[in-house]
Amino acid sequence: MARISREERQRKLEELNEGIWQLFLEQGYDALTFYNIAHYVNWRQSTIQSYHKSETLISAVRGRIEPYFIGKLDLTSIDSLEQSWRKGLEDKGFVNIIRFLINLNCSDPFIVELTAYGVKRLEDISYEALGEDGLNLMQKLMGLSVMKIAKERGEQEL
Repeated sequence: MARISREERQRKLEELNEGIWQLFLEQGYDALTFYNIAHYVNWRQSTIQSYHKSETLISAVRGRIEPYFIGKLDLTSIDSLEQSWRKGLEDKGFVNIIRFLINLNCSDPFIVELTAYGVKRLEDISYEALGEDGLNLMQKLMGLSVMKIAKERGEQEL
């Protein structure tokens, strides 16, 4: 097999990572398997494995989650935050990020650290923008989101 240039390899990695990111938004963290990614991006699993190991797949979404998620929120007032959050719950990517943040049954230390950082960052952003009321609302909205997601998941299982 012909070797590809460093630039071409980097371009292909970026293309692959974009596909992994889109799969994450559409189907969530649990969908990030070599099998699913291969079908989604139309690559062979062995080709994907030459770019990522199982534990590095998450690096494809790192740095993308916060801008996407925060970009859905209007932090100009308490009311606008609540309205934008509720609207965000209609967006599959927004919901899949919440599901990722509350993935408490994960034992991978890197994922645990990443999700803890994400939740802390969300609290910090809310507090910086809207003070104690913003932080309290964020905690309320996360709780409501967990309940909504759990209920919908339960309905899908039935």
